[in-house]
Amino acid sequence: MKMLVILTRETANRERASLIKTVEVAPESDRGGILQWATDQLPATVRGGAVLFFSAEPNTIGGE
Repeated sequence: MKMLVILTRETANRERASLIKTVEVAPESDRGGILQWATDQLPATVRGGAVLFFSAEPNTIGGE
C-alpha cells in the first residue's frame, strides 16, 4: 500500500527537519514502525528531537 508520510522533528536548540515522502509499506506495517522509519531518514542531529507533526495516511484522494 502506498502511504504519504510527513514528519517534522525539532531539537531543544531549535534545529528542525522534515520529511514528506510517498512510500510503499507492507500490509502488516503499523504507525509506530512507519514513524521509526521516517525518523531514521532525518539527519542524525534531529532524530532525538520532539515530534512536532507526524502523519501516515493512504496516498489516495476521494476513496480511490
